[in-house]
Amino acid sequence: MYQRFNHFSTRTLFVLFGLLASIAAAQADDATDDAFSDFGELDLAALLDAPVESASGQRELISEAPAVIEVITADQIRAWGSSDLYEVLSHIAGIENIEDHWGRTLTNIRGSHAALFNNKILLLVDRYPVYEVGNMSSMLEEIPVSAIDRVEVIRGPAGVLYGTNAYAGVVHVITEDPKETSGSLSIGGGRMLSPEGALDDDPWDLEFRTRAAHTWDSGTLRLDVQGRKLPEWTAEAVDAVIGSTAPGQHADDAFLRDERRLSGLGRVTQHFGDHSLRLLGGYFIQKKYKWGFLPWVEIESRPSEMQDWYADARWQWTASPQSVVRASIGYQHNDQYNEAGTIPALASLGLTEEAVVTVDTNRLSLSLGADHTLADGDLTLQEGLDLAIHFFEDYAMTFRPSGQLAPGVPQLNFGANNYDLNAFVQAGWKPVERLSLLIGVRGNLFVPGQIDRNLPKPDPRFTPNPRASIVARLHDTLTAKLLYGRAFRVPSVFNMFVAAAGAIFGDPNLKAETVDTAELAFDYKPLEHLSLRLNGYVNVSNNDIVFAPHPNGIGVKYVNAEGTIARGVELTTRYLFRDLLDANASVGFQEASERDTGNYISNVPRLMGSIGATLRLLDGDLKLTPTTRIIGARGDFSGTALLDATLYYDPLDWFGIGLVARNLIDTVVKDVEPIRKETRGGVRQNQPRTLTLWLTARF
Repeated sequence: MYQRFNHFSTRTLFVLFGLLASIAAAQADDATDDAFSDFGELDLAALLDAPVESASGQRELISEAPAVIEVITADQIRAWGSSDLYEVLSHIAGIENIEDHWGRTLTNIRGSHAALFNNKILLLVDRYPVYEVGNMSSMLEEIPVSAIDRVEVIRGPAGVLYGTNAYAGVVHVITEDPKETSGSLSIGGGRMLSPEGALDDDPWDLEFRTRAAHTWDSGTLRLDVQGRKLPEWTAEAVDAVIGSTAPGQHADDAFLRDERRLSGLGRVTQHFGDHSLRLLGGYFIQKKYKWGFLPWVEIESRPSEMQDWYADARWQWTASPQSVVRASIGYQHNDQYNEAGTIPALASLGLTEEAVVTVDTNRLSLSLGADHTLADGDLTLQEGLDLAIHFFEDYAMTFRPSGQLAPGVPQLNFGANNYDLNAFVQAGWKPVERLSLLIGVRGNLFVPGQIDRNLPKPDPRFTPNPRASIVARLHDTLTAKLLYGRAFRVPSVFNMFVAAAGAIFGDPNLKAETVDTAELAFDYKPLEHLSLRLNGYVNVSNNDIVFAPHPNGIGVKYVNAEGTIARGVELTTRYLFRDLLDANASVGFQEASERDTGNYISNVPRLMGSIGATLRLLDGDLKLTPTTRIIGARGDFSGTALLDATLYYDPLDWFGIGLVARNLIDTVVKDVEPIRKETRGGVRQNQPRTLTLWLTARF
């Protein structure tokens, strides 16, 4: 493992530290370093048009941001009783979560479907990208919800600001900045309900959340840990609707059973005059049992386990109010274990035993960057340059029936070093008070390489990514936005270099996936405490990375497909009535089709939405929140509506109690055989009906 690393480590590190020393003499700044964190102090009217920072890198109001962006606050997360980010995102129009056959949750935004991995959205934690190293898959369950101050969600491309993976959208988690020494402990327990509404005999599901925060004159410390155990599920108890896979992907029907999860997130910041140092680290372990079917693998109560931990140290020098220089070093380790079942395609090779897949990946990341912002009257100019180098050491993948190495199926073990050189420039101009224009472009030079001196090096590939926007305030209460943007996703190490058991093959010459999006959006505030946001969009993707039959007739390989077209309309509204009522609705209509055939992709639901309200009683100490989530028809299936309800009582400064009921109404699928036969899509499983009691103590 370490012998191969030594081939490049010493020389490369000397070069990098030399670059760091030279760049440290430059001048630069991060215009958004002082993040806005006062949502709890905003009045009702300000909440409807709150400041955001994820759309352009500058602090601005939601109505004026050059993107379709939603903000979810910690208060809303508590009111909904959300246990993870997937549940949080399910309240936003155009966002759908599905389960794949490995037991992973995938997030699809506006019909841009994840292909086996959750790598078409970008997860940021305080601007730090968090994704699994080999497949570039964002795992939203890694982030404890107790750490969240707010979530800024961009629907649509954001490649100019954030680079790869900001493809269908960005989920930017902004953690709470502690103002004093504090902490809390929350413990919840509940039971599944049978389809008839009675308590099930299965064990209780348990969950805990704990946090601790401390602040001093020049720094802060924040730790959050969350654990979760769900009881074993049965096919009869699971509330299921039809899910989806990417065009050209294999179909899968999957139910999850007996899930256990532990996640932790820590952050330390220290300021030294114009310099600052931030340490960010996380740990995540997840164990699941899954049941399901796939055309090329049969699964029956198979265990799945993932372990991931990461650490990032980031130094920043604010040389002037306009300039910043930054450098970071990060390390990530990821282990995965899956019992994949029997693979019919390998029977011809005499491999009829059940397969076990293990993946072991280490990544060292180094990055250098500088940003500059020039404001001159009505003109703002931002420039940035970033060099990121990822050393994938020992990307090891084994495919072992019954735990033994199969004859003729060697262990896959390789390393890779990928280089990303990014430069972006973005200009904003406000010629008159009610009109603002923005144009920008990012150039990404991606240089992949496998650490095997006997293999040819793949060619470098360049991807330009432009954006443009016009934001016009047509009236004091009405703003219109015309937006265009392109985003990209460079192929992952797995996409390029995998060669697993003669069944899955990578292609080192894959092109980057790209998507072009045009949007027209309106932000209307007819009343002081009422907002309406309506937008329509068209997505055109190119070079989608999908599976195709391998020429050997047995396995599959990654290829670039022509792509898809997705179009839709989204409506979001929110009404605040004094301190008594917070009503909201988010509804989206969408459809997608394959560009090469024009066929409608039946796995994309035409309608998705969420409608809910929070009623505050007893001077706000008691909150009642019913929410209905809708997943519309797809293919031959009619969709479903889910009803959740949360009751939270917070009578004392140090104590609170909550009751969360999930899926009070829903369609229960007891026989999955018709699903298996009649649809190419997977089963999108929702949590079964549960009733959970929460106790929270604060200090």
